[in-house]
Amino acid sequence: MSIGPSMPLRLEKPEGIDLAQAARYFGARGGADAATQALLEKCAVPLLAAATPRAVWLEADPDSLTAAGILAGKMWQSSLEGCTAALLLAVTLGPGVDAQIRRAGVGDIAAGVASDALGSALAEQAAEAAEAELRQWAARQGKYLTGRYSPGYGDWPLAVQPLLAAALDTARRAGLCVTENNLMTPRKSITAILGVSDHPSGGIWRGAGTACSAPGANIERGGSPVQANELFDRPNTILLDGGMGTMLQAAGLKLGARPEELNITDPALIESIHARYAAAGSRIINANTFGASAHKLAGSEYTLEEIIAAGIANCKRACAPYGALAALDVGPLGELLEPNGTLAFEDAVAEYGRIVRAGVAAGADLVFLETFTDLYELKAALLAVKENSSLPVLASMSFEAGGRTFTGCTVESFAATARGLGADAVGINCSLGPKEIFPMAKRLAGALPGSFPVFVKPNAGLPRADGSGYDITPQLYAMQMKPYRELGLFAAGGCCGTTPEFIQLLNGVFADCRPGRPDHPMKSVVCSPMDCVDVDGITVVGERINPTGKKRFQQPCGKGI
Repeated sequence: MSIGPSMPLRLEKPEGIDLAQAARYFGARGGADAATQALLEKCAVPLLAAATPRAVWLEADPDSLTAAGILAGKMWQSSLEGCTAALLLAVTLGPGVDAQIRRAGVGDIAAGVASDALGSALAEQAAEAAEAELRQWAARQGKYLTGRYSPGYGDWPLAVQPLLAAALDTARRAGLCVTENNLMTPRKSITAILGVSDHPSGGIWRGAGTACSAPGANIERGGSPVQANELFDRPNTILLDGGMGTMLQAAGLKLGARPEELNITDPALIESIHARYAAAGSRIINANTFGASAHKLAGSEYTLEEIIAAGIANCKRACAPYGALAALDVGPLGELLEPNGTLAFEDAVAEYGRIVRAGVAAGADLVFLETFTDLYELKAALLAVKENSSLPVLASMSFEAGGRTFTGCTVESFAATARGLGADAVGINCSLGPKEIFPMAKRLAGALPGSFPVFVKPNAGLPRADGSGYDITPQLYAMQMKPYRELGLFAAGGCCGTTPEFIQLLNGVFADCRPGRPDHPMKSVVCSPMDCVDVDGITVVGERINPTGKKRFQQPCGKGI
């Protein structure tokens, strides 16, 4: 026996979608509430009608699959031990489901997320039905099957997808194709392998059949979690998470509510959102602590320390099965610093110090400073991190279309200041989409040594005028992120408007992308927030402000100004 011919597998469309499973994919723990249940029921009808489930399979011996490059990785020596053969399986719901998910999300983010969850649940139902048929086939042969295992798990890379699809002839037999980034289209599809044995076998294969959209190669499911001190020595660009606010709004967060209080009042919801990002491929997950400052929490019945402790705990529980890192997410304090506001610099450092100490006590793996627009405030935050912890710190600012932050800070001034104050990585997040941020990200990378880590988290384009969401789809987002490969990013993710679907597609964009850039001599600079001046060589500045013989300078100097 070598690699046998592929054969179709008859699948009947189920009478309904497993709404309980869909609710779990949607993020509802402990059962869906009435509003979520109603939304799922509403979206399930057109999605089920659009589904055209198809499946194809073949039987092969492991040696032939190894020779063909399909059984890549080391796990196969132990995982197929005792198996006389293996079955390859591909299941798809057809292009109609993808189209319906896109339609549902137009003008209604919650309906789009619900439809996506329903599609995942339905794909899993189809895969389970196909597996049941194959187990009946095996029983007739006096054989037993292991559980399903999909590319992207363990050390079985997504890079085998084209080979697996070619062996199964999925394009012709099931209308399932694989993109250049090793992603499947239609998206709600599953590929898997099952071992064939002469005796009942569960082994390490059990529970592996729930991946309708398998995480990419950046995830080390079942492996050793990456340690924070190893973070900047990774051989590949890693993935950050996406928008938290976007997911909370889709879940029904009321306008004006404090999202951070949900760490205590609805920890299951927060944990489920973190878990969805981790499952999509995120290696760094930001805890729901962005607005956890004394100013923003004024009037809350919970203390800053309580909210941060709960937020980090929720994040770490979600990260644990995926080996991801839990970051203390820190945003601006919500008060302007002097001289533009009333908050003294020293008071800002003290407030950030309180936040950092709470994060350290809660067990955060690193600190993520993001969405800063005032370089002076970012300086306060960085000093607080360095004075109150030994954790790695990532620092990010938000730039406008003109290449400056809201307060006028330039990309080059940010790069020089953040690096000089001890940031371990710098990046750009929020405000704009990937296309608009790219020129600024290129400037940021050019302003730093080639080995210094750079990251980006763009928005999903721009908000629609009618308030119905953002104007870039996950597919377009992934396309506009491709130019970033040339920047040798340390990490990439998404900000406002992005969801786990966006992050999942980035697995393909940054597959085999190595961080770092060609080294180049770094200039010495002197900068203010609004300007950055090279000082290579000797630059004389003193005589230009010498008041001697200059009447316009003499008068203010004489007055002590």
